[in-house]
Amino acid sequence: MTEIYSSAQAAEMLGVSPNTLRTWKARKSELLLEGQHWITQDGQTYWTQIGVETLQHLRGESPIDSDPKRQPIQDESPSVAARYEDLIDAVADALTPTLLNRLDNAVMGRVKRAVSTPMSATERVTLLTSLGLKPASPELLLQQSSTNYLPEGE
Repeated sequence: MTEIYSSAQAAEMLGVSPNTLRTWKARKSELLLEGQHWITQDGQTYWTQIGVETLQHLRGESPIDSDPKRQPIQDESPSVAARYEDLIDAVADALTPTLLNRLDNAVMGRVKRAVSTPMSATERVTLLTSLGLKPASPELLLQQSSTNYLPEGE
């Protein structure tokens, strides 16, 4: 994982004030890219190792390493979805049980209401057939039992 530094830490490493870093970040926005040189978390700016090296270059202390492995190309920075993938997964994991439970309750409530509505034997057969079900036995169907149905093919 890439090392990150608070603005105070980066400023101390460079021998400048945190205000100077904010000024450089604002004035050199074409060189200091979010997600590559710095990130914001909880309202605070944190600098990556390559960001600190870029700041050193801006200060004139050392040239930026010309090794392409050390300078990620902007196109290689993670997409928004990739950057937030863990958050998306956590939200989905948290919501899924609740949504499934609500969906199950809604569907079962409607099924119970539909089954409790008086129907003729012909209406029940038509409904079951449209749902891909068939009665377990005609005698049970005629007795208006709504619990003895089997899926087609069983």
